[in-house]
Amino acid sequence: MEARNTNPDEIDLLDLFLKFVLIIKNNALTILLFFIVGTVIGTLYYYSSKKVYENGLLIRSTILADASSKVIFENLNNFLKEDNKAEASKLLNLTPEEAANISSIKIDDKELRESMPQNPKEKPAVLFLIKARTYNQDFLPRLEKGIIYFIENNPYVKIRIEQNKKNLTELVKKSEEEIKSLESLKERFYEGSFFREKKDGSILFDPTEINSKIIELTEKKHEYQNELDLVQSVQVIQPFIALQNPVSPNLALTISAGAFFGMVMVGIFIAFKSVRKLVRMAEANQSAA
Repeated sequence: MEARNTNPDEIDLLDLFLKFVLIIKNNALTILLFFIVGTVIGTLYYYSSKKVYENGLLIRSTILADASSKVIFENLNNFLKEDNKAEASKLLNLTPEEAANISSIKIDDKELRESMPQNPKEKPAVLFLIKARTYNQDFLPRLEKGIIYFIENNPYVKIRIEQNKKNLTELVKKSEEEIKSLESLKERFYEGSFFREKKDGSILFDPTEINSKIIELTEKKHEYQNELDLVQSVQVIQPFIALQNPVSPNLALTISAGAFFGMVMVGIFIAFKSVRKLVRMAEANQSAA
């Protein structure tokens, strides 16, 4: 009968596995205890730690460009990172207590996109998704107003707004003057004074075009007036909405981390016990010798 060949590596692996199973069996209660303790620590940490919520504010602007908006918010975030709540509260027109509840405010680069107007005569705008991380959602309406205030009171933005206001106001005024002039001309036509002034009877334009010109100028005036009414740099498309679940800490992740910590500690504990046992055995052998 042939002897069965056994690979020494297979014996070593089997022996190692059996030792591992034996260690688990002998320390089952200790492992379970450390696992429960770690899980409880993770759970307590979750419920006792400060919750961070992330909320989105979608705005539209015809003045702010991608690059300028990033720079503006980077400056604001620097104050928040430095924990300079006093300066941040001034920029956002908030109280220091409200500013203390802000972790960060940034523009989501992935959500920057151009918004083409339905009316081709209107200026194109850019949509911005602003993400604010806060510790308290009760003041979100105040934070929304604070962000709008911060943008509109930026020196660059204020200059652009004033320039637009001035240009649009002049255009509205000129349109009104031209409309009045055409209305006066139309009245002269109806009264017949226009023809009396033209003794030779020559007319260099079609009188029927006066009404169409008045209508065209009136539409232009309304367009300028609408732009003037919306000359502010920011319009809110989607306001902040309070969320139920925080982004940090994560309950499942925190409990898992606590349980893993418990397993690491029990591993250290078992290793310490094994080393002590080996030391005692070595001391006993030395005494016997």
